[in-house]
Amino acid sequence: MTKKVNYKQEVQIVTILKENIVYEVAGWYNEVQDGHRTEQEYHNMTTDGDLLSLADWSLQEAYKDGFLTSESSSKAIEAKHIKFLGNKQIEALKEVAVGLAKIDLDLV
Repeated sequence: MTKKVNYKQEVQIVTILKENIVYEVAGWYNEVQDGHRTEQEYHNMTTDGDLLSLADWSLQEAYKDGFLTSESSSKAIEAKHIKFLGNKQIEALKEVAVGLAKIDLDLV
């Protein structure tokens, strides 16, 4: 028996992860504008690996709190729904979120 896929739920997870990545990176850029970081430091912090780490951090917070919530909107999803997807699918969703965040942040 194959697992039923809830695409709407997956889109919501990707959207929240993307929003959280964009929110954090925008804060880093504000630090550049304020003179607390250099442009080079900012670019060094916005690699795919760093952005994936932000997605991981969002998910770890979700598992701890019970909900994946957006830093910039009122969107939320129960963490148990994410865990049911399995590691392979979660990794794919994180990668999509990073790609979309890079587009929003003009990092591509």
